[in-house]
Amino acid sequence: MSILVDKKKAILVVVDIQGKLLGKIRFNEMVVENTLKLIEYAKVADIPIIITEQYKKGLGDTVESISQAIPDFAPIEKTSFGCFGEPDFKKALKATKRDTLIIVGIETHICVCQTALEALENYKVYIPTDAVSSRHKNNWMAGLERMKEEGATLVTTEMLIYEMMKEAGTEEFKKMLPHFKEKPEKEKMKDEEPRVY
Repeated sequence: MSILVDKKKAILVVVDIQGKLLGKIRFNEMVVENTLKLIEYAKVADIPIIITEQYKKGLGDTVESISQAIPDFAPIEKTSFGCFGEPDFKKALKATKRDTLIIVGIETHICVCQTALEALENYKVYIPTDAVSSRHKNNWMAGLERMKEEGATLVTTEMLIYEMMKEAGTEEFKKMLPHFKEKPEKEKMKDEEPRVY
């Protein structure tokens, strides 16, 4: 049995990438950029997208670049940190009849982590480490470590998309290739890239 991620069983869960919090998050541009890559692939590969917003009154709307990228944008509002505390989220997941969650968003150690830990009871869980973050590095790392210890699989955005595409030369590959072309050096992030130690 293959342990590669099957796109036909996958669901992309975008957790709380909201304007009032995003500005305080480390590597926030990278998180948005990689989330957008995963959204684009989800559209190409017909992967369902579920998006949440935490306490919208306080944290604001999902950032515009993401909300505009998602067809029929309809976020699920929640006050519970873990997404499974919101009945509409569980209902949306069940309706997909899929069993593999790809979870991105903020913050790694709170909403992403709690969602992943609850999901692990019934789902396979993949966390792209370059599409999640927190305000502080130690919390980002602790969140990743906890999820990994409990059974989530840590990946990168590029690793995951290529794994689901499986081969070059397909329409999916041609559509996604522009999203992986290297940026000029001056456009790259000046701070060190996040790593899992």
